[in-house]
Amino acid sequence: MYRIIAVVVLSVAVATLQVYLCQRKNKKIGLILPALSFLVSISVIIGVYVYSDWPNLISLLLASLQIFIFINLLTAFLIFIYIYHHGRR
Repeated sequence: MYRIIAVVVLSVAVATLQVYLCQRKNKKIGLILPALSFLVSISVIIGVYVYSDWPNLISLLLASLQIFIFINLLTAFLIFIYIYHHGRR
């Protein structure tokens, strides 16, 4: 139960920070969180390649693709907020 509450609180905090950054005068500052999220997803994929022992290449690629898509949901959400706030101006 506490994990769910922590995830919700963290998600609201990240979304609030992204909205705050998007409302700044400098338009590029709103891309900081999506870029950081994308870099984290790349590091996770590298970790999968380094620390896993998959039986064949196809299963490794499919697992990596699934992990990449799942991890980048946060990136897509942050970019959506960025596009939404800059489309309103």
